[in-house]
Amino acid sequence: MEGIQLNLGYDGDLLAAWDDTANAQKVQQVIHAEVGPCPDPLVQYVDAVGDGSGSVALNVDGSTPATFLFAPAAARIARVWTIIFGMISATQPEPDEFQDATALTNGINIFATISTAVVTLCGGVPIKDNLGVSVVFDHAGRPEFLGTKKLGVYVMEFHGEPLRLIGEDSDSLSVVIQDNLSALESINMMVKGMWEK
Repeated sequence: MEGIQLNLGYDGDLLAAWDDTANAQKVQQVIHAEVGPCPDPLVQYVDAVGDGSGSVALNVDGSTPATFLFAPAAARIARVWTIIFGMISATQPEPDEFQDATALTNGINIFATISTAVVTLCGGVPIKDNLGVSVVFDHAGRPEFLGTKKLGVYVMEFHGEPLRLIGEDSDSLSVVIQDNLSALESINMMVKGMWEK
């Protein structure tokens, strides 16, 4: 067989021959021209620097407030669809605890900075306990494993429109820790979505 005909089916019959690497590249170019660029997935931890290169461990001593960021580079635009917050503890958490530790005094704040405007994603109330996390985030889960450790997973989704962060405008997503969380085993936060460019 000399080649395979690929009918992409957009705006009539758009056919491309696929018989070698060069033609495979041509198909990619045709798809790009016809339906737009292939998606560039965004999967990045919130970290101490903002570009993915810093520490992602949120279980810090935030007695002096510590800020963790997701901040697109100047040439990039991010569309954030989901924020995932995960915590590991040694014992079963209770609603009035923060994971398996005492409820926080000051709480955790999550902000989006968009064109210098600061928007709270916690409804103006810092997260101080597991109930607070469950209220702020859309979905809460506690998967069971064979060991003794407990995992809490919380998912915040942006419905209708994503959170659009423009690097050249210094837009960012930030998490501010204002309590000592160093006794907790593990806390991380991740953003997921697409890079617009």
